[in-house]
Amino acid sequence: RSRTRVRRGFSAQLVVDGSTPIEMTIDLENDQVTATTGPLSPGTHTFVIHYFLDGALVAAATSQAQIIAGQNTNIVFSPDSTVNRPPTVLETRPAGNATGVSTNSTLKTTFSQPMNPASLNSLNFTLTGLSGSVPGVVSYVGTPPSFETTFTPSQPLALIADYTATLGTGISGILDEALAAAYVWQFTTADGTWQSSEGIDFNSVTDPLNHAGSPKIAVDSNGDVIAVWTQGALSPAPFIPTEIWANRYVKGVGWGTPQTINTNTTYAADLPKIAVAPNGHALVVWQQSDGTRNNIWANRFNNTTGTWESAQLIETDNAGSADSPQIAVDANGNGIAIWRQSDGSFTNIMSKRFSNSGTWETSASPVESGAGSAHTPQIAVGANGNVLAVWVQDDGAQFSLFANQFDANTASWRTEERIEFSNAGAADTPKIAIAPNGTATAVWRQSDGSTINVLSNRFILGTGWNTSTPAIDTENQEAFTPEVAVDTQGNALAVWRQSKNGQIHIFSSRYNSNTNLWETPEPIESGNASNAGFPQIAFDLNGNAIAVWAQLDSGETFDNVWANRFLKSSGWQTPEK
Repeated sequence: RSRTRVRRGFSAQLVVDGSTPIEMTIDLENDQVTATTGPLSPGTHTFVIHYFLDGALVAAATSQAQIIAGQNTNIVFSPDSTVNRPPTVLETRPAGNATGVSTNSTLKTTFSQPMNPASLNSLNFTLTGLSGSVPGVVSYVGTPPSFETTFTPSQPLALIADYTATLGTGISGILDEALAAAYVWQFTTADGTWQSSEGIDFNSVTDPLNHAGSPKIAVDSNGDVIAVWTQGALSPAPFIPTEIWANRYVKGVGWGTPQTINTNTTYAADLPKIAVAPNGHALVVWQQSDGTRNNIWANRFNNTTGTWESAQLIETDNAGSADSPQIAVDANGNGIAIWRQSDGSFTNIMSKRFSNSGTWETSASPVESGAGSAHTPQIAVGANGNVLAVWVQDDGAQFSLFANQFDANTASWRTEERIEFSNAGAADTPKIAIAPNGTATAVWRQSDGSTINVLSNRFILGTGWNTSTPAIDTENQEAFTPEVAVDTQGNALAVWRQSKNGQIHIFSSRYNSNTNLWETPEPIESGNASNAGFPQIAFDLNGNAIAVWAQLDSGETFDNVWANRFLKSSGWQTPEK
């Protein structure tokens, strides 16, 4: 006879010396189970009671007793002798080390016995990726013979991403018996595929005279997208000046309706740039003529209301024309815009800050104080809010590359510095990208006296810019249009256009932050390209990248858009049109 707390749904069996189990009688009122054995030989015997809940073994109690011939023996199992069996994990889906897992997957775990539903929650069942914890909902279904818990992510998982799932020791069975140790497994998601292209602008697909150009795109942390571009009617008369248009893609819904975001429609607007905060608020800047000179304008997308606000003129210096605007937004939604502006004698690089409260600074600030004209500004912002700007400036001898840092703590620009040191030829076309830890990579073109190469420099937070600027291309041909992107670990990918053996290629090189070296460049396009150019590149949060470019193959009339995928595990893949 065993006295223990008996719950509904329980059954029990008695096993004597490992023999055939004997079904026991359940007495719910007195919280006890009993069984009668057949004759036993004199001596010591082992008695084990197995407790079952809904058919699953959940506990065992063991006792030994001396059997004396001719006497009845009453064997009592005290509650203290009951040992609950800890639950075990029988199966996980996805399985451990699985690859190619769908990004829409749910995680399922099958346990060996009935579980305590209260212990199966998002604190004890977790999923993490490279970018941190994945929010989700945990549920449990305990229908014999399956005892299954499910983790449903709140949003699709990332492409080609490594994830770790953990069942903590706070998870317990129905009798509060905890997992003996945390259960951990990993899996990797599948990659995506390109979908069919679709027009997102105002009628340019069916009416090519509604000319669209200068597209730019930005993505928030939820995977929602905003695209901006210029568009205007070339004919028939009257000519309609180009305006700034925008459209928004909501994940799971699709593209919306395009709309203009500038308010001055008398004169042409051009060169829009966009940056988006993790929370979906976005800033767009562009240049627009007032009939006398170009000015810099801006508009903000408010993700809370889902609407664009009013366009604002953010530079008011009428001494000369302003152009080449750039914009960056930090993790808190603060923004900073820079542009080139004439003071009547030289062109300077100017900036203005945007507060996440919704207002621009009253006055613009100079980014540099050089004596010569400056142009081609570029900007990037780190997770700490510090900003790096690069530009080309006439230093009296040649056009050289300069940089400056905006300190978020002091809300001011530091002193500009030259970041390339060759006097063999002019520098141009700078680009810059910054990792979350503040490490940045700049690339640009520069003549060595015989050809034009792609050069680079690295900025290390707390140390500054390097004193060496290695060439990262290896061909003895002129390089064009370099672009750069960095991942969350500080690795960089550069792409550019360059000829080799009489054929135009899109080349790429990777900066390895572990070795601090650029790797050997390689072409990332294929086919019989008679021309290829305008490469662009971007990383995701998991260290994978996509490059796109325009390519004209022999026999084709128009350029097509091509792409290639960089996987951190295996490098560049096969290009696709």
